Amino acid sequence: MSVSNIDRDTALRIALAARTMPDVDLATLIGVLNDRLGPPLDLEKLSRITVTDLKTGIGSLDGEEDGEDFGGRTGLEPIKLAVRVLWGETSEDDNLPVELMPAEKWRRMFETNVFGLIRLTQEVLPGMRERRSGTIMNLS
Repeated sequence: MSVSNIDRDTALRIALAARTMPDVDLATLIGVLNDRLGPPLDLEKLSRITVTDLKTGIGSLDGEEDGEDFGGRTGLEPIKLAVRVLWGETSEDDNLPVELMPAEKWRRMFETNVFGLIRLTQEVLPGMRERRSGTIMNLS
């Protein structure tokens, strides 16, 4: 495993990607990335990784070259999410675990889902009170 000359942002992105694949440890992921992309790893190189690259790299760890058998290591959905993390393209609807979701994304979700609802309710409530009728339904 070679991690020399790796910047903080690249290291963080790789560490977060490793956390999305429960059966693949950080050292294994770095090894696969080095094999597929060549050292030193950087954000530009990470943006070129594909699901096939990771699937084949992880799948071949069991000694098979085709990468078709994951050897019980991980499923396709965690690999897809790991690639999106490596690309830096995760979004609010990724269903990331709490510890992987950046605080800024939590703020945007609350701004939309909580405070947006409050602002809308504040706008329609006076008219409903004046008419003495109306219903507000919040489905989540």
